Amino acid sequence: LPSRTFLARLADSELARMGLYSNSIPAHLDFVSSLAFNPDGTLLASGSFREVKLWRFSPPLPVGFSRTGGGDVRVLSSSRDGRWLAVGDASGRITVRDIERGKTIARWKGQPSAVLALDVSPDSCRLLSVHAGQTTLEIRRPFPASAARVVETGREVLAASWLAGEGTFAVGHPDGTVRVWREVGGSPASFELLMELTGRGDPPTCLARLGTNSFVSGGPDGVARIWSLESRAVYRELRHGAPITSVAVSPDGKRMATAGTDGAVRLWEPAT
Repeated sequence: LPSRTFLARLADSELARMGLYSNSIPAHLDFVSSLAFNPDGTLLASGSFREVKLWRFSPPLPVGFSRTGGGDVRVLSSSRDGRWLAVGDASGRITVRDIERGKTIARWKGQPSAVLALDVSPDSCRLLSVHAGQTTLEIRRPFPASAARVVETGREVLAASWLAGEGTFAVGHPDGTVRVWREVGGSPASFELLMELTGRGDPPTCLARLGTNSFVSGGPDGVARIWSLESRAVYRELRHGAPITSVAVSPDGKRMATAGTDGAVRLWEPAT
């Protein structure tokens, strides 16, 4: 239900052996007149003419990825369509995996320092990456693999995230400011600074887009701040209770998660 996607059609293998069906194999020979799940959803009873069948649901095993070969995993970012996942590790290596098959699609090492931030663009085509101790960030297409386009910000970068606007992204700096950049057309394309948002609290070490004109930042002071691009100010503060290491937002912007050094993940309704 959360993903609103079709999962499976139930078919009785015994009916398939009868050889009466060339395409879709049914669950019953007659109409299905009733359905009922057990409390934990692992069994489904289906009723038909003088017949009840029990179907056992076996949850799929989580897809496990082997070690990236470069060090501890630091950051993750998945595409909006849920098909691929980018993994950044402590050595600076970035690995892109096919989520369903668990296979590596692409791998590269942008900088020799740890990956601080990764974010997949809203169209699921480009990946933005930040490495520790750098004043630059990189933008590239994972497949087909392309050379990185380097954005020089002039200040050390702690975090970065795509925003809703086409080719627009936010960048966090140690002085507590967040600067918004936009890609400008041309060959090669360049980048222009749109605005600089005055810092509040500790430096933003994680960023995530929230809506059409807003984003959220988190940092060592344990406060998640929701920023408005229209007013260029913070309009809501959510207190996690410990230094925030990561923030994430659902695709519809109605749910937000904060993770902290206390080992807790808290789920929020940003609107309330």
